[in-house]
Amino acid sequence: MLAAAFIIYAVPAYRQKAVKVVLYSICDSPVPYKIGSIDQRFGLSRDEALVDSETATDLWSTAEGKKLFVNSPKAQLTVNFVYDQRQALDSQITQLNTSLHQKSSTLQQQVASYKAQVASFEQRLNAFNEKVDGYNKQGGAPHDVYENLIKEQKALQAEGDALNVRAKELNLSTNDYNADVSALNQDVSQFNSALSQKPEEGIYDSGSNTITIYFASNHQELLHTLAHEFGHALGMNHVKDPQGIMYPNTTSSFSVSFDDNSQLAYACREQSLFIHLAQVFDLWLFGLIHK
Repeated sequence: MLAAAFIIYAVPAYRQKAVKVVLYSICDSPVPYKIGSIDQRFGLSRDEALVDSETATDLWSTAEGKKLFVNSPKAQLTVNFVYDQRQALDSQITQLNTSLHQKSSTLQQQVASYKAQVASFEQRLNAFNEKVDGYNKQGGAPHDVYENLIKEQKALQAEGDALNVRAKELNLSTNDYNADVSALNQDVSQFNSALSQKPEEGIYDSGSNTITIYFASNHQELLHTLAHEFGHALGMNHVKDPQGIMYPNTTSSFSVSFDDNSQLAYACREQSLFIHLAQVFDLWLFGLIHK
């Protein structure tokens, strides 16, 4: 036994083989994963979720130069899409913003039209008053002219009354618009509160070996969040570069930064095979206990 150990230590070729036997890298073979549950409110089909997951994992595979993840129905690593309060609030905010934009545009058009009507009315009213003053200076208007002036006066009065009613309607519309703005601000406040409680849009749980996506403002952010959580599944930690995939806050960035590459190299480093087997055993035991 001692002789064998001596040969392994003394002869470089044998020593290198022995080292390979006791060292292990998570990147030696692709990590299997599967798509789990998808809340229908995400508006995401299972095929679309798979394509997005493949796009996210390919980002790391390209950076490392080898296949790091593979989809498998028998995989333990499971990607779930769980719709939470932030997603609901974001959808509501988007709807309100769209509605407010439409209302604002309509209201601006109505106000512009009203101002044009008032300007035209005031111009005609001034012309009418000047005409009346002219006849008054002449001692009065002929009977037929007087009758026409009375008709014109009544028409202008009716138009003025209609403009006053329109002004009140526009004020009511403005009040409704402001109420909607207030509702939007309240939703934004709740949204920010939800984000402060859960700053990331997803999470990787090593205990249950799951990736859970809670929220996505848009498709680019969804890809970023998936890539971020798959990075954690490889063993990558957060980075300080805001442009990095592994930056702790969600962004729309989807390119591997220098800091990301450093974390990837760390995750793919060779480790003790015995430590890896102990970790696998811990995961197996955790799953057995929580069945």
